[in-house]
Amino acid sequence: MGLPAPLVRLLVSRWFGALCGAACVGLLGLYAHRLWKRRTDESPAINISCFVYRDVNRNGRYDVEDRPFAGLEVVLTRPDGSTVKRRSNLSGFTNFPMSAHHPGSDVRKEGEHRIEVQPPAGWKVSSAEPVQTRLFRRLEGSPSGLVIERTFTPVGVAPRLLVSGQMEPGTLLKAEGPGGAVASVEISPDGRFSWEAIPGAWTLHRTTPAGQRISQVIPVRNTPVVVARTAAEAAPPPLPVSVVADFDTLTPSDTLYEVPNGYVGLNWHNWVATHQKFYKGEGYVNGTVSGEYLAYNSSGHPARIESERPFDLERLYLAVAWPEAEKHDLHLRAWRGDQLVHDERVRGSTTGPVQVEAHFRSITRVELTSAAYWQLLVDDVQFRLPLP
Repeated sequence: MGLPAPLVRLLVSRWFGALCGAACVGLLGLYAHRLWKRRTDESPAINISCFVYRDVNRNGRYDVEDRPFAGLEVVLTRPDGSTVKRRSNLSGFTNFPMSAHHPGSDVRKEGEHRIEVQPPAGWKVSSAEPVQTRLFRRLEGSPSGLVIERTFTPVGVAPRLLVSGQMEPGTLLKAEGPGGAVASVEISPDGRFSWEAIPGAWTLHRTTPAGQRISQVIPVRNTPVVVARTAAEAAPPPLPVSVVADFDTLTPSDTLYEVPNGYVGLNWHNWVATHQKFYKGEGYVNGTVSGEYLAYNSSGHPARIESERPFDLERLYLAVAWPEAEKHDLHLRAWRGDQLVHDERVRGSTTGPVQVEAHFRSITRVELTSAAYWQLLVDDVQFRLPLP
């Protein structure tokens, strides 16, 4: 027996009404979603940035001598106390996305926000305002719906100017710095020493256990310094012609260039010159000393510089390309003919170069490699050559 006709009409009417109501709710929801999506698409998140730089001249002010610092950590604290950490990009900008319409933005509400720069180990903030607080407020019609009362001030960082090295155990060492200041430097039982210097010319006076006195001038500039070990016997005198390999004139393109034989008068094997941003690695940017180019050992394998005529390796700036390489020694060896006359080990960093005071006299070959075959970086390599 079927249902009465009035009951059927009532059920159909209610079912149809519910269906129409659900459809209306769905359409309204779809319309609202489209409005929200249109609003967010038309109101993109804007990067509010803090620029960080390597304060080359250590004067606390961003100027033409300074260089962007890649990979520096900056912490943003929101009004509710929550934090977000970002790292500076290859151009030195630490970007915090800002939008009142995008819930995933770093800055999404008005109020006071604080940033704090976190320098890496061995570095310090050299400029004013390492901690900065800024007020964000709503402004309808602006690209992101939020604006800042005053953009963040660039923050400079500089490394501690640590001079270190290793001497013969039992050596007495005295460091004479700019202005005639003299400091006695302690040497550990295994011959290691270090002290924090100020920029300028330093003279190391050492007295060997045998009573021999040797003096060596060390220019301290804007990077940590490693002093290579020197032999107790008198070294050959410096050669007369000074040249610097800065790798900036080998190629005008932002690419790779095999360093050719004859560059600055020497022969090169397994060295590649590259633009500092080609590999998009922090070490390449931070390891560059001058210009925008530097050189690395191809595929991380040993690379050498040599000549039939003796040459001096005066100094070089040495860094590593990738963080994993920081765990391994860099080997710096030099020969005079078939005789190995220098064998040094140095640790490199992606945060910046170390100035290696080699003072290798009258050598015919020098080889650099990583103990674990990682890429090492060199820039502004200074040689001395004989007269043509």
